[in-house]
Amino acid sequence: MCFIYVDSEDRPVATTEMPLAEAGQFAALELKDFSRAGAFLDWGLPKDLLLPRSEQKNSPTVGDTVVVKVKFDKVSGRMIATQKLAVHRSQEPPDFQPGEKVEALLATSSELGWTAVVNGVHLGLIFHNEVFRDLAQGEVVDAYVKEIREEDGRIDLSLQAPGYVGKIPPLRNQILRELEMAQGGFLPFHDKSAPETIRDAFSCSKKNFKQAVGALYREGLIQLKADGIVLKRAPGAQSSGRGRSDSAGRGGTRG
Repeated sequence: MCFIYVDSEDRPVATTEMPLAEAGQFAALELKDFSRAGAFLDWGLPKDLLLPRSEQKNSPTVGDTVVVKVKFDKVSGRMIATQKLAVHRSQEPPDFQPGEKVEALLATSSELGWTAVVNGVHLGLIFHNEVFRDLAQGEVVDAYVKEIREEDGRIDLSLQAPGYVGKIPPLRNQILRELEMAQGGFLPFHDKSAPETIRDAFSCSKKNFKQAVGALYREGLIQLKADGIVLKRAPGAQSSGRGRSDSAGRGGTRG
């Protein structure tokens, strides 16, 4: 198999090297240089891919990773890139079900949230109130379909699995592990903790944190204090950084 493209002197070139993306595909590419014509992206071939100024968004700079769609430019007869993903989005209606797990390529961040390319084809949006950790342009994340908008076919996404089972048991286990490793089995998080503090510590909402803590409390694994949560220990257990005795550890794995 070979790939044919046009070099800087408009000569057709055939190569066995394959680009990182072909016409009609999305990709996260590094911006290498600028000229009057626009920016040049590393797409895996000796000749860089042009991102014309007219196709740019958010004033990218050298070294940035930008998410683009590769397209054939009829005027120049060359492959070019565009950051205007909404203009060039797929016209095929998305065929996903609510709760379905998808792959999301993070493209740009706006006041609403992150625009993402879903499974390499469709466009989706992750609202900022669904984000509980730092994200980066060009990052690929697992996401879950919340709904598909009828008016434009865009997909609303969440970074968390839907429902109690998808969110709370994994978070409950995470909190338990943190307690086991904490000095004295204590963590300084409670009802009055700021949502931002909980988000930074556990990458979750305060609501989900309270549900997970409630699960641990009902299981009899923790005590609730005014200034935090404390891991219960079996009689005679050592108060160490590891936390609980073996018997308490076996109890913590159930549920």
